Amino acid sequence: MRVTVKREENERGLARVCQGPRGFEIRIKGERVGHAMWGRNFGQAYGSGYWFWYAGSERYSVPRKNASDEPFETAEAARDACLAYVRKHAKEPE
Repeated sequence: MRVTVKREENERGLARVCQGPRGFEIRIKGERVGHAMWGRNFGQAYGSGYWFWYAGSERYSVPRKNASDEPFETAEAARDACLAYVRKHAKEPE
C-alpha cells in the first residue's frame, strides 16, 4: 500500500495574510489519514508553539490518535512520527 506525504497548500486571498506555518498531510490513495500541524500556545508570546500530529481512518484500520500531548520541535519530526504510525497500522480495506 502506498502512503504519500503532501505539504499543505498555501492559503488564498486575505487568509494568506495571517497564514501560520504549513504542515503535512499523510494520504493513502488520495484520502487523508493523518495530519502533522502547528499548534499555538495561547497566552504565550506570539510565535511560540509546537508541532503535533493526529491520524485515524476506519477504512484503512488506522486507530484514531492525537499526539498533541507529545510536542515536536520541527514539522519534519511530527511528519515522520505520523508516517510511522500510519504505516504500522494501515491495512488494505476488505
